[in-house]
Amino acid sequence: MRKKVVVISVIIVLFLSLPLFPENSSDLRIRAIKLIRSSIVADTHEDAPTTVYKGESITIRREKGQIDFPRMLEGGQNSPVFAIWIPNKLDNKDPEVYALKVMAATLKEIYKNEKLAEIAYSSDDIERIVKNGKIAITFSLENASVFHSVEYVNIFYKMGIRMASLTHMSSNYLCDSSTGKEKWSGLSPLGKEIIRRMNKVGMIVDVSHLSDKAVEDILSISSAPIIASHSCARALAEHPRNLSDKLIKAIASKGGLIDVNFASFYLDGTFIKRYKEITKRYKQLIKKLEERYPEKGKEYETKLEEIKKDQKKEYQNAKPDLKIVVKHIKYIKELVGIDHVGIGSDFEGIGNSAPRGLSDVTHLPDLVVEMIKAGFTDIEIKKILGLNFLRLYKEVEKKKTLDL
Repeated sequence: MRKKVVVISVIIVLFLSLPLFPENSSDLRIRAIKLIRSSIVADTHEDAPTTVYKGESITIRREKGQIDFPRMLEGGQNSPVFAIWIPNKLDNKDPEVYALKVMAATLKEIYKNEKLAEIAYSSDDIERIVKNGKIAITFSLENASVFHSVEYVNIFYKMGIRMASLTHMSSNYLCDSSTGKEKWSGLSPLGKEIIRRMNKVGMIVDVSHLSDKAVEDILSISSAPIIASHSCARALAEHPRNLSDKLIKAIASKGGLIDVNFASFYLDGTFIKRYKEITKRYKQLIKKLEERYPEKGKEYETKLEEIKKDQKKEYQNAKPDLKIVVKHIKYIKELVGIDHVGIGSDFEGIGNSAPRGLSDVTHLPDLVVEMIKAGFTDIEIKKILGLNFLRLYKEVEKKKTLDL
């Protein structure tokens, strides 16, 4: 334990002792880093808890994945929302037990690094923790199938959950999913009760992954502004997971927020087609290789490795670059205004489908550079990075009527 604390302390010292800007930094990159260093830098959906639950540490810099504490420091991120994802297959199999295990593992990781990160239970906490130079971590639920009744909303709020979406890829007993079979034509009767209770306790309602009708139901019920924590614009990329112009406008009209997802599948409407074509072609190549080498010896393994390497390279080249993220942000800004758009990367939950140039959290300065190139002002960028989320959070807190 003592050894790990020393390691983290060394990381912080080394980070703070680095020159603020590399010698070869461009003027735009210097401006981008300055903006990040002086901002609340939120990301409203990161799947770090699942990564931690699988046994990986986010204390050290990892070779894979997209986030860990060292890389957050490097990229300048200081207020992420850690989503506790509950697979829909557990909806009727004690999902609260799984959620508690994931949260416990994540809390243990954070507590081991209390000099570096701290749990935020309010918008004020976020501001205080960031001001003190630490990472402020807010917890959310992705698929709130743990809410068997309104009392469960109270329980999970007391445990630190400050945001929740009602389902994930499949429809459940609370609502319909954007990618599942319709069961309720929106929200179930219990789902409606859950939304009202979330408003009362001050828990942010997240509508990413929900069907259009479910989002409409929530908008008609919620007394507080809502968030789509990791969704893109359907007008730019046709996918049921993305939001239509009608829904974007409706969410914004009630003070809500749409935070852009970094998955190429949702950013680029043509990427899925290219991905499927590449997958099919290389599957056929592997099949032919197996027919040629039925014994699967050393030569087979060598050629298989070459095929997989080529497939990975082609897959990488097929992805859009990070400018596509800015394109979605700009589209939403022009549609409903700068106060209603932010970032919800879905890091650790999107595999290797992040756009070229945005493979992990260390590339946030590169994203900001592209925002500057696209004509965003400094204050607009600060709003996108975190001020919009902070504003929404405070408005949700103001609507709170039940103290727990």
